[in-house]
Amino acid sequence: MKRLTILSTILVLMISLVTAQNDNGADKDWLIETEPSAFILNGFHLMVGKNITKDNKLLLSAFVTATDVGETLRENIYANTDESYELRLGMQASLNLRYKIELFKEKASNPYLGLIAGWEYFTLISPLKQDLRTDVFLLTPYVGHTIFIYKQMIYLNPQLRAVFYVSPVYSMDNRVETMNSSILLPQVSLGVRF
Repeated sequence: MKRLTILSTILVLMISLVTAQNDNGADKDWLIETEPSAFILNGFHLMVGKNITKDNKLLLSAFVTATDVGETLRENIYANTDESYELRLGMQASLNLRYKIELFKEKASNPYLGLIAGWEYFTLISPLKQDLRTDVFLLTPYVGHTIFIYKQMIYLNPQLRAVFYVSPVYSMDNRVETMNSSILLPQVSLGVRF
């Protein structure tokens, strides 16, 4: 219920921002994005960003997220686990830099390159062992494409990320479960510019 309330609040906020606009959104510098998959997996994701150049090609944003992690992704993040394990991304706090490539000059929707840098922690839950917490820094180059679905304000944002985990710190040293150094992560976010 809490998850549905948060998602509904974000959607109402996005709709309110869009319906309050009288132009096509081309000069909007701020944006809010969320990843619907986080809400589906008992979590949340919120990113707030601002274009930092006059031509709106360079975006700087900050985001926080927390979510359960599915079995397939868990197997890609951690080595030496089996199906009895569960994984939760307890918190991620990151900065995001995104550069728009004007490949389609006549269109607002264009591809971009990005870089995410931040910190996160995972909790690996096993029914037979004590939970293992891993704190790690991440560096994530990615490519994506902004696809406007309502004027130039509401958009979808499919991405392909290459996540590199740097200097993991485990809560216990004597466990066989270890974090892999990198994964590929497809993702889709929903955003609004204002």
